[in-house]
Amino acid sequence: MLTDLPAPFDALDDQTMWVGRPREISENAGKIAPPYPSFMSANLQCTPYCLDWADVGLLHVTADEIIPSAVYNVQTIDCACNFDSEVNYSAPLTITTSK
Repeated sequence: MLTDLPAPFDALDDQTMWVGRPREISENAGKIAPPYPSFMSANLQCTPYCLDWADVGLLHVTADEIIPSAVYNVQTIDCACNFDSEVNYSAPLTITTSK
């Protein structure tokens, strides 16, 4: 959840975003392909993407909504659960981005 964004982005406060499909990005050219050293990355999106995230490992999440000096709450939910019920979500992990 976008919890506390600085102005003028604060219009997005309390909006829920979902982590999208992970992809492998080459560190050499920024392209989606090995053989160069690579890292796993995913964008934020408006709809859930169901996956066993434990199998992904370290994941870099990117999006225009991730900005400096902002606060985000990150939660998980099993895809078999009702997304409309807050009791199905994990406790929030609060992340603050630096300036």
